[in-house]
Amino acid sequence: MNSDRQSKSNAISSPCEKLVQSQSRLFAYAVTLLADLEAAHDVLQDANRVLLEKLDDYDPSRDFTQWACGFVRTQARAYFRDHARDRLQFSADLIEKIAVEANVEVTESAYRGILRTCLDKLTDHQRMLIELRYTSESNVAGMAKELGRPAPSISTSLNKIRRMLVECTNRLLNAEGLA
Repeated sequence: MNSDRQSKSNAISSPCEKLVQSQSRLFAYAVTLLADLEAAHDVLQDANRVLLEKLDDYDPSRDFTQWACGFVRTQARAYFRDHARDRLQFSADLIEKIAVEANVEVTESAYRGILRTCLDKLTDHQRMLIELRYTSESNVAGMAKELGRPAPSISTSLNKIRRMLVECTNRLLNAEGLA
């Protein structure tokens, strides 16, 4: 009888331990999906609540983290549905290009999420300049012609925005203990 209780306890603690061990990966995944650290924390908390309720359904033959990521993804979809926004969303390609230029080393998924958070803090005009420069791969001269502004002015604006993004990402990386 004691053996039954012990084996049942081990069966329950193993997925619980896996849940605890996978928290940093699940959080990084949530940050990647949401591009907002606070929202990622909220979504992970909701996903953890559901995961704890569903631990009995876990099939040990499956990778636990992949299984758990499904719950994070479902909660992220619910978050987007509940918090629909009209603001500009950046593509993964644009974020990757900016991440390369920022030259900050950290896990790719966590950095992308942090960079998205910083991009969201830019003004509409600043985001438009960054999007024009990196999404359409326009050069500064082409941007100047399209916007009717002198090329040095465009270059100065882009450099200022890049510095702002680097400072923001460094600040958030330090706050998250990733720097």
